[in-house]
Amino acid sequence: MCLAIYKEGGLKIAEKALRCGFESNNDGCGLAWVEDGKIHIEKGMFTWDAFLGLYQQHEQHPMLIHFRKSTHGKKNEANCHPFLFNDGKLALIHNGVLPIKCSEGDFSDTWHLVYKVLEPLVKEHGCAIDDSALSWLIKIAIGTDKIAVMDESGEAIIFNEDKGTWEDADGIDEGKKGNVWFSNNSFRNDAWERHTSRRHDWTPGQGSGNNHTQPHLPTGGGAGSDDGSDWEGFGYAERLSQAANAPLGGRSTEIATDENRKEGSMTEYGWFDKEIEAEIESAKKKTGMQRDDAIIHVFNNA
Repeated sequence: MCLAIYKEGGLKIAEKALRCGFESNNDGCGLAWVEDGKIHIEKGMFTWDAFLGLYQQHEQHPMLIHFRKSTHGKKNEANCHPFLFNDGKLALIHNGVLPIKCSEGDFSDTWHLVYKVLEPLVKEHGCAIDDSALSWLIKIAIGTDKIAVMDESGEAIIFNEDKGTWEDADGIDEGKKGNVWFSNNSFRNDAWERHTSRRHDWTPGQGSGNNHTQPHLPTGGGAGSDDGSDWEGFGYAERLSQAANAPLGGRSTEIATDENRKEGSMTEYGWFDKEIEAEIESAKKKTGMQRDDAIIHVFNNA
C-alpha cells in the first residue's frame, strides 16, 4: 500500500511519520512543491537521506509527498509519483491499485490514468480537474482509492478525502497550527512503535539532497476543494445508505477480509464477483502469489 500526503505551506510533518512511511513503502518516493507560482517536482529517490534532504529544503511550501509500494510497472523513476501534466500546471499522487490492463507494460496503472486519460481530457479538451463531470468520472474509476491533485497555487482537490485522515501538525513559525492529510495509516507500523519507544533520542536526519531534476511532463485546470457531498460514487455508499431510496441497499464499501468476502461485499477491485474471485484463486495456486499480486495478474491478463 502506497502512502500519499498533502500539506499546506508553512506546516511541518513529523519526521517520524515520514521515516515510517518511507520504510513501509520503499519502492521509490517523490514530492512536488509550489514555489513562486510554479510546481516543482523531484522523484525517483530510493534512499531516506536523499528524500529527507530535499523535503527539509522545501518544507515551507505547499507540498505533495508520495511513498510508493509498486504494483503495476517497473520500480523506477518514471513510475514514482508525483506525476506532472497539463504543461506542469498540475501534480498528482495516487494511493491504491486501478484494476486495469496496462497497455504500456513498463508503466504503472497511475501513469496510464494520468497520460492516457487525464492529460488528453484536461490539456487537449479543456476540462478542469474539478469539473463536475470529470470529477465524477475519476471517482467512479478509482473506487475506494485516493488521489490528490495540486495546482500552481498550492491548493489541492482530494478524491475520496474521507478515506484518508487529517493529522494535527505544527507550523514552521511558532504558534502556527494546521492539519496534514495522509491517505492511510500505514506509517503507524512496527517502525512507528520502535521510533516511539525511543522518542527521547530521536533526532532529525541530515540527509543530502537529490540533485537529479525531473523534467516537467505535460497537466491542466484549477484545483479546488472536495467535500465529497456532490456525487454518488463507490466511496460514499455509507452516506447514500442513510437515504430511504439508497441505491446500494446499505452495502458497506469497506474492503472485505477473507472471512467476510461474499456477494454484496466490496473487494480491492470493486463489488464481489464470483468469476473474478475464481480467477484470483486460480492465479494464487498456480503462481504462489499473494492475493494483491494475483489480482493485478488477473486484470493485466484479462
